[in-house]
Amino acid sequence: MAETTAIWQEAIKAGDLSQDLAPYYTIGGKQYCVPMNVAYWGMFYNKKIFDQYDLKPPQTWDDLVKTAETLKQNGVKAFYHTSVLFSFVWFEQLMAGTDPDLYDRLSTGKAKYTDPGVVQVMERWKQLIDAGYFINPGDKTDPGDVLKTGKAAMVSFGTWFNTSMTTRSMKAGTHYDFFVIPNVNAALPKTSMIFESGPLCSLTKAADPDASMKYLKWWTGSEAQDKWAKSRGDVSANPKVTIDDKVLGTVTKDAGSGKYRLVNRYFEATPPPILTAALDGFSKFVTEPGSYKEVLETIQKAADEYWSTHQ
Repeated sequence: MAETTAIWQEAIKAGDLSQDLAPYYTIGGKQYCVPMNVAYWGMFYNKKIFDQYDLKPPQTWDDLVKTAETLKQNGVKAFYHTSVLFSFVWFEQLMAGTDPDLYDRLSTGKAKYTDPGVVQVMERWKQLIDAGYFINPGDKTDPGDVLKTGKAAMVSFGTWFNTSMTTRSMKAGTHYDFFVIPNVNAALPKTSMIFESGPLCSLTKAADPDASMKYLKWWTGSEAQDKWAKSRGDVSANPKVTIDDKVLGTVTKDAGSGKYRLVNRYFEATPPPILTAALDGFSKFVTEPGSYKEVLETIQKAADEYWSTHQ
């Protein structure tokens, strides 16, 4: 991979890339690649349902739980979750919103899945499931249809999920909207925001290294990013890009300005062998919430095996 440190330094100085994103592209103090895309995770919600029950986007975790309870009392499932692939979503959100440092230590093998802080997160997740706030995790309905039909009032996904709404003829601000999920732990200095980012890279042995660097530099700029974001209906890694959707535009600007603590999505933060065990474990947990201790022990076994040769 060709080093891109100079591009990053210039882009950060110009306000085209966030300093908070740089550590995820850094190895040995140098940057490699640039963000091909970035997506911030939060909560999409059915605006019609919220309006019907006079609900507002929650400012605190307690507000979110109260909202879920109000919906339950009116026969509406609050949240979407699944036992397939994206079974990690609520784990990462609860973990990052409770103790983001512990979350980071888990991803580097410096903490165990059986540690008290992780167990408490699973117990909180279990409480939400036991309270009846979630739809059936085995439901095969596409999450876009779940939100449109009101089968669940809220769906937690990355900003790329916006396209699922627009392709269903739903209009932002009218049929649906988006809010940043509040921290579980209100004492944390910044709201934790899950994000994901994919790299665009060049090789050191590229046919024309100068042209490749020129392209990567152009890619991080407003002109390229404006077209890229608009064509996908998603946000941009460039905080200066204006997003048509007002709420997502605010999220892009705030995330790029350091308002949130960016937390690497579990899918990218966790080494593949541990991730495989965790996805299977969380899939079991959402269908059998009482199995959480057994699930954590199983994931930890995979973690012990991996980190014994990768520290």
